[in-house]
Amino acid sequence: TRAAIKGFPTRNVHLMPMDIPQQYTTSMRVAGMIGGKMSSEARAMKNLYPEEIFQEFEGDDASWWQFDSRVN
Repeated sequence: TRAAIKGFPTRNVHLMPMDIPQQYTTSMRVAGMIGGKMSSEARAMKNLYPEEIFQEFEGDDASWWQFDSRVN
């Protein structure tokens, strides 16, 4: 970790609002419809990782990184 190695500067967080890709919006809506009962907390935790929800529907060959602006 950065804490274990001396000389790293302190990290500064730069918050930047980003639009959610349509592919994630669709996947999250479908997951909500077929996901069954889930607590608000569990749903919030799952929604933190929309790429995983997308991949559940698209399979291991899903190329979410090609449209996700967090990695492009």
